[in-house]
This record gives sequence, C-alpha cells and structure tokens, in this order.
Amino acid sequence: MTKDFNFNEDPYLYLDQLCNRKTADIPRLCIDGDVVLSRYEGEDLRLTDTPVTNVPHLLTKHSPTGFEWGYSGSGPADLALNIMICFVGLEKAIENQRYLQFREEFITSVPREGGTISRRDIMAWLEKQNIDILLPAGFSDMDVDGPGLD
Repeated sequence: MTKDFNFNEDPYLYLDQLCNRKTADIPRLCIDGDVVLSRYEGEDLRLTDTPVTNVPHLLTKHSPTGFEWGYSGSGPADLALNIMICFVGLEKAIENQRYLQFREEFITSVPREGGTISRRDIMAWLEKQNIDILLPAGFSDMDVDGPGLD
C-alpha cells in the first residue's frame, strides 16, 4: 500500500517522494536559464489561456488548479514557491515565507499574457535577501549563471 504524503506533515519527505530524487539535486534540474511564463495558444480550445512555463510543478501548497501570475493569490504563491525550491531548496523557500516575498517582488507584476523573469534578477534578489542558493554536489558558484549567460 502506498502512503500519500502531506506537505504539512513532512514537506521534505513529500518533495522527495514527489520528485523521486533528493532535494539537493533539484536546482540544476529545475530551471536552466530564465523563467518563462506564457499562455497556451494551440488548437485545443480546452487548453486556451492555460498557463505554460518552464518551471516544474514540484509542489502544490496553495492552489489545486495550478500556477498563475499577475496578482497576489494562491496560483502565484505556488509558482513562487516552486521557483524558490529550484533556486534555494524547500527549507529556505518556506523559511519566514520567503516565497511569498518573492511572489510580491516578481510574480504579481507579470502581465496576464506572460513574460520572462531573468535568472540574473532572481539571483540578485536572493543575494540582496542574503539567501544562499542551493548547489548540487560538484557545482561551484561559477556554474550558477546557466548556459548562454554572461
């Protein structure tokens, strides 16, 4: 019998089970470059206007309907949480509700149609907040800018 893990009971075990990998491995696997947010514009009308992003949905804490942006609500909170998990890990993301600060700084101002949040801006914000990024084993500070960034 498989146990369902609850975020509020054990967020670390929940995330490990959800991702099937250790949280320390997540930063390099999550977002390689800028965060890109857009809306589905394909032929399937059922999906029209659905948020599309390169941010993996690792954890749902607030919004069972998924990611959103452009306002201060549950969908933007989950988007901010998942971005923060990728950069700093779960513990630092939820500490003092930092991910909600990140939501207010970055996510609420993105236009409804979408946009880009640069990796450099995220890294600068983390540095300003004195939050160290989480690096997987074998990576140094020189590796954090990602490919193609000066």
